[in-house]
Amino acid sequence: MNIILFDDCHREQMLPLTFTRPQSEIRIGILTLKEKWEKHLQSKASYLTQAYLAKKYPLHIENNNWFISASLCPDDALIREIKQLKTGQTLIKNGIPLAHCLSSLPNDI
Repeated sequence: MNIILFDDCHREQMLPLTFTRPQSEIRIGILTLKEKWEKHLQSKASYLTQAYLAKKYPLHIENNNWFISASLCPDDALIREIKQLKTGQTLIKNGIPLAHCLSSLPNDI
């Protein structure tokens, strides 16, 4: 499955750090959030970020994609929930989308 980390509604709360990078490029300890996701899911990830950052941080779309909120830090329980998503399903907590399993780029992220 293709992993895409998307900047979510918390991006503005992380300014000025997110002016120059996607949320998933912020370091938590020694690894970035992107590196943590790649390690847990054993797959490369790309970015869905602001248009002005997209040239440096490209988006890679395939037929099957997990769109995961870039503000999330992976853990075993969250990964289990994401892996259970079928195409077209969304994982939501408290009205906030955490992850989507989609075959194309959504309009509402």
